[in-house]
Amino acid sequence: VLREAKAALPRIAQTDESGAISYLESKNVWIRRAAASRLAALRAESDPVVAKGMTESEGTDEETTSDPPIATPTAAPPKPSPPSPAVDALIAALSDDDWRVRLKVCVALGAYADQRAIEPLIDTLVDPDRKVRLWAWKALRRLGEPAWMRMYERFAPDPQRKELSFIDESGIKRNLQEMMRGNLVVLGKQGVSVAGQMLASPSPEVRHTAAAILADLGAEAKDATLALIETTKHEDLETRLAAIRALGKIGQADPAVLPALEQLSKDENKRVLDEAKKALTEVKNASKKKADDKKKASPKKPAPKRK
Repeated sequence: VLREAKAALPRIAQTDESGAISYLESKNVWIRRAAASRLAALRAESDPVVAKGMTESEGTDEETTSDPPIATPTAAPPKPSPPSPAVDALIAALSDDDWRVRLKVCVALGAYADQRAIEPLIDTLVDPDRKVRLWAWKALRRLGEPAWMRMYERFAPDPQRKELSFIDESGIKRNLQEMMRGNLVVLGKQGVSVAGQMLASPSPEVRHTAAAILADLGAEAKDATLALIETTKHEDLETRLAAIRALGKIGQADPAVLPALEQLSKDENKRVLDEAKKALTEVKNASKKKADDKKKASPKKPAPKRK
């Protein structure tokens, strides 16, 4: 097996995409590993962004000990490659028996940045091998906003899903909820839509995060006002308070906010009452400041000349 691989490696290193795809189907595990690496290298040759990312992060099969950086949608992802048969071949190879082949396939899929790989890579987050799970995560980060949105849709309702256990195992210390918060704020309107859905989650942590995201978005989150007003009636007190705080940040961007806060300021629960009054004061102060700023910005009429 090793002799066969040693003879094939020079040819694989010079082959084109179609040749690498054919080698990916070899019965020799060493040849399959080399073929996956060759596909990643071919993609890197055609895109400087991919080449830079691979230089910084690909590494070897050695244990990864440092925390990988958390990418946000503002980071420049690799340009999506034109539809390629290599992506289908790589997706099929994610079920390879050898973990090193699967790892190198994840690297290659991240390089191709093809959205067809998003679901298979998310499924790979439960791979039996820890390092494969880590590289599937890295590939998803490189796929950018569509991958983030799909992960939120799948994970937001239940952050305790088995797929998320890889985060602690891989040494990624930042909490998933914090990542979701930062990235959804960057996504603006799309973030509002996802956060609005998260308010209905059975998990209190997800609900609190959703309200915090909408509070961070402020007036831009006005499309979620009705969902927040409904959430102020939730049986969980902390969820109610988080929703009230978010309404205070949205303020007069939505006319439904003030009546809702005035109603809540008469609530039987003292904490709800106090939080609603605080939010009302915040809305009124923001409105007054806006009016004062507008008054200062308006041009002053020249004083009449004396006769």
